[in-house]
Amino acid sequence: MYCVHCGVELAPGTAECPLCKTPVLSPDPVRPEDYRPLFPPKEAQTKARMGNGIKAILIALILMIPAVSVLISDLSLSGRISWSGVVLGALAVFFVFLTSPLYGREPRLGVIFFLDAATVLLYLLFLESYTGGRWFTPFALPLTVVFFLSVALIGLLTEKKRLSVLKTVSVSLLILAVFCVICDLLIHLAFFDKFGISWSQYPLFILLLLGGICFAADRSETFKEKLKKKLFL
Repeated sequence: MYCVHCGVELAPGTAECPLCKTPVLSPDPVRPEDYRPLFPPKEAQTKARMGNGIKAILIALILMIPAVSVLISDLSLSGRISWSGVVLGALAVFFVFLTSPLYGREPRLGVIFFLDAATVLLYLLFLESYTGGRWFTPFALPLTVVFFLSVALIGLLTEKKRLSVLKTVSVSLLILAVFCVICDLLIHLAFFDKFGISWSQYPLFILLLLGGICFAADRSETFKEKLKKKLFL
């Protein structure tokens, strides 16, 4: 069937021409075998999602392959578990990092960072015991806590979106600068028994400079408009 005004072909059951809007006086009836829906039914659109428990099991099975290989190699070479404990511990940390966002229906940054930080601290404590050192309490413990607090602050800034993008970047760079200084101080206190900084002054200067540039750029509406156009935001 065709439109009497413009000649465009019409689908069965069309009440008016989609091109020129001319009414169709006697539209052909729509037969069930000719009907083709524009979109698939809702049941067809919904895909079965893999549960978090199944994802965690799959991750564990995948990590079991290198774990078993390392364990068999260690036992065949030394007859006991020695160096493989370090690798197995690292795989356990990797497993927690991958599965911590899967706990609960909705991932929470606080729970994720707590689980990750606790796992890293336990692994570092094991490494100290394995190597016979005394660096966990004066260096690894405070540095790990400061690191995860810094990452958590940056994550909260990104999640809440209370600041503009450039201000968020500026504050994040400031947090990284403070982390570098604290790391340098902990190294001097833990291993050299003195208070001071050395290498951290270089990233501190660069990060503060970049943060200042981002903060100043955020105050310029012209620059932000150009940046949006360049980045297609």
